[in-house]
Amino acid sequence: MPNDVVATLRLSGSRASGKAGCNSYGASWQMSTDGGTQFGQIISTKMACLEPAGVMQVERGVFDVLQHAVRLRRHGDNLVLLDASGQPLAKLAPAGSP
Repeated sequence: MPNDVVATLRLSGSRASGKAGCNSYGASWQMSTDGGTQFGQIISTKMACLEPAGVMQVERGVFDVLQHAVRLRRHGDNLVLLDASGQPLAKLAPAGSP
């Protein structure tokens, strides 16, 4: 991810929301007691951003991760989203982390 592109994920109740680089998004989500998770259909604003370079590629990656994540796992202070085969799709750090 380009250093000047910030993507966020906020999980609150049964809603997931954040900023995917350029656009804001939201989706339903649920998690089972064993860490299995499912994100619903993602709804986002539809702006096209040209700057910083790579921002739209980051956004497509964020949406792809959310569509394919089936499990969440804590790793220290980070949250790791995993695919169906257990492979990490993304590692998320708390806001303000380096």
